[in-house]
Amino acid sequence: MLPFYRALGLILVAGSGIPGGAVMAALLILPMVGIESEGVLASLLITMYLTQDSFGTSTNVSANPPLALIIDRYYRQRIKGQKA
Repeated sequence: MLPFYRALGLILVAGSGIPGGAVMAALLILPMVGIESEGVLASLLITMYLTQDSFGTSTNVSANPPLALIIDRYYRQRIKGQKA
């Protein structure tokens, strides 16, 4: 079980800033859970991840500015006592 947690820790740190890096790093732990890294299921996992990754990124990018405006307005009205 310790090798699994070591690999999982590596994946969480190394794969976060690289597009598609998390799923590629996850190929390290697939054999530990009974899935072959070169198998059909691993290929399907990579394909599904790369297909949906751009939607998650675009949602994140398009939702951040409105959320920042909402938080800024709340901060100005409630915390600083200014008019927006």
